[in-house]
Amino acid sequence: VIDDETPNTIDFTVDNWGIYDFSYHLCDTVATFSVGFSCPITVPNSLSPNGDGNNDYFSIQGLDPELHKNLVFTVYNRWGYVVHSQIGFSSDKVLWNGRVSDLDNEIVSDGVYYYVLDLFNEASQTKETYQGNIYISKDDYE
Repeated sequence: VIDDETPNTIDFTVDNWGIYDFSYHLCDTVATFSVGFSCPITVPNSLSPNGDGNNDYFSIQGLDPELHKNLVFTVYNRWGYVVHSQIGFSSDKVLWNGRVSDLDNEIVSDGVYYYVLDLFNEASQTKETYQGNIYISKDDYE
């Protein structure tokens, strides 16, 4: 709650990314508004699902379940077939383990795959689409 006789500016500091509700009181007027803050997400471009504990999972830094809603993640092979599709994400932000979703859960072959990530950013109130290549190799990528 912010109270002041004649404010020209209002400064505030927040500790975390998120959506914050503010109320402004002046005389007999009350205005309430929400302000959202989020960082751009960082999407990796490689995956080495070989079980060594290093880069075994495709996860995205900056995803926040409170800010990023309606997430749909799809991975295509070089012929345009869907090898993985997921709605939503877990708290560890893993979107893919490098396995084909609908066939015996086998690890995909080494090569280049294409992904599309759609989500709704609550902070900016916009739909965002990310797309690009994922390089898969059983050898380690750093």
